[in-house]
Amino acid sequence: SILAQFPGVDPNKEEVEINVRQTVFFPEKQGLNYITVRGFTMSQAATPWAPPTTEQLGLIGPHWSKGWIIENNTISHSMCVGISLGLGDVGLSVIGTGIGYTKLANYVVDEGIWTKAKIGGHVVKGNRISHCEQAGIVSSFGAAFSLIEGNEISDIHVRERFTGMEMCGIKLHSAVDVVIRNNCVYNTGFRARGIWLDWMGQGAIIRDNLVFNTGAPALYLEVNHGAILVANNILLSDISLSNRSRGTAFVHNLFAGQCVIGNTTRITPYMEPHSTTIAGMHENYNGDDRFYNNIFATPAKNGQSVLNEEVRRPNKPGRLAA
Repeated sequence: SILAQFPGVDPNKEEVEINVRQTVFFPEKQGLNYITVRGFTMSQAATPWAPPTTEQLGLIGPHWSKGWIIENNTISHSMCVGISLGLGDVGLSVIGTGIGYTKLANYVVDEGIWTKAKIGGHVVKGNRISHCEQAGIVSSFGAAFSLIEGNEISDIHVRERFTGMEMCGIKLHSAVDVVIRNNCVYNTGFRARGIWLDWMGQGAIIRDNLVFNTGAPALYLEVNHGAILVANNILLSDISLSNRSRGTAFVHNLFAGQCVIGNTTRITPYMEPHSTTIAGMHENYNGDDRFYNNIFATPAKNGQSVLNEEVRRPNKPGRLAA
């Protein structure tokens, strides 16, 4: 049976839609490379929730392949994800924890499943993405070496149908050598960030983006070891930056809200330069960052422009303030 509520409307008079298809443009087979999808309007997909450690479906996506161009499309009303560049069925699914993701990262590298020759290198450009409850663009591993440019992303997680740690305008794990530039991300729900690089975002460039009215930090950098360049961005949310990574250069940005820097207890991989090869593991104590010629428009609560979380929450690294 199906139970439904129709607050404020008469279902006998209004159109009632039940989505049963999980995706709109998403190959059943993995590894179909170099496909261009341009100028379509795609909407209404019952995409399932997925953490970064399992297969990630989107309303549209390349399904674990290489060299797609997704350009000038209108993508909306996905139950979870609009565009997924993320993880396919790689033969291993683990619990979405730090230990689980490390196990998965070693697996896809050791088995030769995640390499520059096979995966990533996509172009996602000029799309209008809206009304997705998990993320506008998401990826685990699969967005490496990709360009995400000139997209307008809004109304993400505004219905707040579920919780979790994957809600964001652009959420990427293992974003090796990814360029995120000239995007506009705005109007996200509670706990939904604007742009979020999580784990192994090495060699990434985040530049010329406008982010505002987000329910969580406009930019969140989590357990990356660098190098990352963040330049010429306008970040207007109440919290402009949450940084729990190392080795980032912040250059010529406007931070209109608070900037928070904090440690985490997790130990995560770092890569050989411009490669998917894991070079080793390291702690994620914050540091080795550079701030050049930025504008901090709003002081943090204790009067500092950049607030170190460890000062106000001693002995509890990596945890949000109460």
